Amino acid sequence: MLASILSPTAAPPPPPPPNYAVTFDFSTATRTTNTAATVEVDVMPFLGRTSSGGPFGAYYEALSGLGAEFVRFAPWFPNPRVVVTELTPPNCNATHAATNWDSTAFDEVMSNFYSAVCGPGAADGACERSVVQQLSTMPSWLFVDGYDYTKLPADPWNTPDPFDVYTAGSALKDPSCAEMARYFARLAGWYTAGGFHDECGHWHASSLRYAWYGLSILNEDEHHLQPDGGPAYTTCYDAVRAAVAKVNPQIVPAGPEWAVPAVDVLGYFLNASNHADGAPPPLVTYHWASSHDAATAETFFTAWDGALKNKIDPIGALVDPAKTQLGLNEFIPFVKDYFDCNGVPADVCSEAADVYSGWMDPRFAQGDPDLQHAKGIGINRTTVSWNAAASLFAYAFGTLAERGYLFVGQDQLIGGTWPDNEPAVSMLDWQSGEPNAKYWVTQLLAAGVGSKAAKRLSPSNTSDPSALYALAFTATAPPHARSLLLVNKRQAPATAALTGLTGGEASCVEVGAGLSEPGFAPIVVKRLSSAGVLAMGGFATCVVSSLQLDGGVEQDVVVEVV
Repeated sequence: MLASILSPTAAPPPPPPPNYAVTFDFSTATRTTNTAATVEVDVMPFLGRTSSGGPFGAYYEALSGLGAEFVRFAPWFPNPRVVVTELTPPNCNATHAATNWDSTAFDEVMSNFYSAVCGPGAADGACERSVVQQLSTMPSWLFVDGYDYTKLPADPWNTPDPFDVYTAGSALKDPSCAEMARYFARLAGWYTAGGFHDECGHWHASSLRYAWYGLSILNEDEHHLQPDGGPAYTTCYDAVRAAVAKVNPQIVPAGPEWAVPAVDVLGYFLNASNHADGAPPPLVTYHWASSHDAATAETFFTAWDGALKNKIDPIGALVDPAKTQLGLNEFIPFVKDYFDCNGVPADVCSEAADVYSGWMDPRFAQGDPDLQHAKGIGINRTTVSWNAAASLFAYAFGTLAERGYLFVGQDQLIGGTWPDNEPAVSMLDWQSGEPNAKYWVTQLLAAGVGSKAAKRLSPSNTSDPSALYALAFTATAPPHARSLLLVNKRQAPATAALTGLTGGEASCVEVGAGLSEPGFAPIVVKRLSSAGVLAMGGFATCVVSSLQLDGGVEQDVVVEVV
């Protein structure tokens, strides 16, 4: 009796995970969609074969293995000597060809990227997948108050300090945008049509014929050209659209590339009567962002719910789907606790330091631009924020598939501290190159429900939509494979009871039990129980396939939806 009184009381067992019921009806369909899950790749030292930035080999392997369509390739301002091929104005005349073109660095970057996405025949126009090319950083000489390029570092991969100096310029010398449009056309010609004619009509051959599905025209008011209610951007868009069409009419123009634009401003751009050719834009693309850390990670999902109601659906109401497709090509869940301060002085990296937004500070790399040496701020491998951001992307993909979007693009494949950029959204560790949960979820979606193949969506419901999201897919092509997308919006594990199923296989990215680095755990494969129950980790994204009903493998019912 005395021993039992003195022995410590055993801790109560943890409560069982919540169980959510999932119902679906494959016999009916709500719509057919081709929505693809994809990614953005920004130009930075990480993707150069250079001793600066993150590991090139990891970038190339990750991009090659991702399997995504409509990959957005985004050359932008931090490294203008790489991405601007005319740092000086054309200097041709009637008898002498221009000599100002220098695409040496950009050619190498393009070659590596297109080889990874398209395969070995990329330069000849073959492409195993597809690319939406962005062109946004324009030569400074186009602007009245543009930056003096001679002040740029001589090494193209030496990121300037501050990193955004080349964005100077708020007024075009040619407000009609014709001069800018001709530069766009020369770029399109060089990379997709075998070469270009310079301003004086002389031919410059490249022999390159990369396949661009689309062209993102400018990006997020990069040179501070204010939208002015829509007319300023629309003028430039129309000029570029017309100039590029003369070079390669197969390229689909995309814009306006603003961060969730005001509905009235976007309404001006969508109005066909405001365009020079009297036609509405064929592909409207824009961006969305939110930021959270591990403590607030679950609010990622409520932020997106608010965006759907207040921004996304009002934008959709403006669009005639018969004439214009929609794409969200920068889906940006910033991870505020992205950083690991281990070994870095407290004045550079600490709770008190501005680590979240100060990543362009060279001190973040501790004076060593080769991030593989791991001397500076590393990625936080212990936070579940990467898992939350990954599952949020899957949730957004599903909700936008329900709305018929052409693609949803994860921002972004690579990132890092100076001399790279935007570490809070990186899908790879900028020191080791290892993929995190954002990469694995994108790859998981792109391999099936997030390919560009047509699929029918069927009614799907969960007993608590605030905690678990479900969407049912049926491929329109034989053998009409069926899949379920499940997203756990909570950090805690849960179980999903899939009504009517007696078996199936689930591929999941999740916060696994006992993992010290949950955000870097790869895809795991699980089996449903005979009762159709799936155990899901925190912030899990699961694609369930090989579905079985009572009596064996489910028979497909083809439902036509217009």
